[in-house]
Amino acid sequence: MKNCCANTFTQRGKIAAQIHLPEGEKWSVNTFTRRGNTLLHVLKQVFEKLYCNIIKKCIFTIIKKIPTVQKRISIKDIANAAGVSTTTVSFVLNNQGPEKRISASLEKHVREIAEKMHYTPNLLAKSLRTGKTNTIGLVVEDIANTFFSNIAKTIEEKAMSSDYRIFYCSTNGVPQRAKDMLHLLTERKVDGFIITPTQDLEEDIIGLQNKEIPFVLMDRFYPNLNTNYVLSNNYKGAKSAADHLLENGHSNIAIVTTDSNQIQMRDRLNGFRDTLTKKNITIKDDDILIVPYDSTPKKAVQLIEKHLLKKYSAVFFCTNYLGIYGIEAINNLKFNIPTDLSVVCYDEHEVFRLHQPAITCVAQPLQAIGEAAIEFLINNMSKKETTTQQKTFDCMLMKRGSVLNKQ
Repeated sequence: MKNCCANTFTQRGKIAAQIHLPEGEKWSVNTFTRRGNTLLHVLKQVFEKLYCNIIKKCIFTIIKKIPTVQKRISIKDIANAAGVSTTTVSFVLNNQGPEKRISASLEKHVREIAEKMHYTPNLLAKSLRTGKTNTIGLVVEDIANTFFSNIAKTIEEKAMSSDYRIFYCSTNGVPQRAKDMLHLLTERKVDGFIITPTQDLEEDIIGLQNKEIPFVLMDRFYPNLNTNYVLSNNYKGAKSAADHLLENGHSNIAIVTTDSNQIQMRDRLNGFRDTLTKKNITIKDDDILIVPYDSTPKKAVQLIEKHLLKKYSAVFFCTNYLGIYGIEAINNLKFNIPTDLSVVCYDEHEVFRLHQPAITCVAQPLQAIGEAAIEFLINNMSKKETTTQQKTFDCMLMKRGSVLNKQ
């Protein structure tokens, strides 16, 4: 076997290059370079083609695994499968079978086929045909507040049983935000509203009346407007709280409320203060702390702490969230409930039940309020009731361990 050297390699390279040289062309370095470049070009094309084929195969494999988008099943498809007219299918699916004298067996047959074919109604087409969207706008102050969230749960359950869906909105007590929400939901063509109105919303409520859009006011109302509403008797509820403190020998009482001028807050303050006045107990302006609605929790707690340093025997909080801030302030001051300070709050909250001792409060009938609000609205939307519907519920004083008997 020959030893490998530079001359051997060069000689072998000449032979390899000359194999494919055209006749008359002699080997040279330039020729070898030119032929090498040609070979690289060919190899590049081969690899590019191979690479493209691999990519194509991968894409094809992925596409094969993607489920095929099926055609939307229509009422006509169900009618053809069931051997009935599209009108019959429409009546059945819109729960009009009995009134259109469609037999129960045929109605069952149509529904079974619709379910088997995975039929889902085209809500847009239905709304264009019927002029209804089967949606309701629920506009409240704060959906995170347990008062509103508990009512909302009742409303949603009752609405769904009547084939309505709910759009939730929180105004945070800001009039402009409430106006924007009403405008947006009106543009979305909701069939009706349940509204916890803010201040300065009268014109927008009148606008709904003028457009004949059904609505029910909840928790508060405008005395000068004849509207549907559902609420609790705030004046009477606050009176029961004042009576309870008086019965237990308290006369040096603080009040903590918000800067809202809406009727439910006015009624709570007036109901409590009037009850004390009738017993010849004067509540001075200095005894009433007004916490701005937009205060941060930290600021609200600080304001309450400062107010309670005046050494009262009892305090009445006009809302549940103020009551929660109040408990924090009382803890910060190292006061003992009820030995150092008795506490009563308007509105129930889980914190009040779990606190030791549990906090006495005025509980509103949330389920009844929610049921009445959605019932009034559905009656209004279905034209079953054309007259104004108004309902005021009594509250219940939940007597617990936060009030000391001084007598």
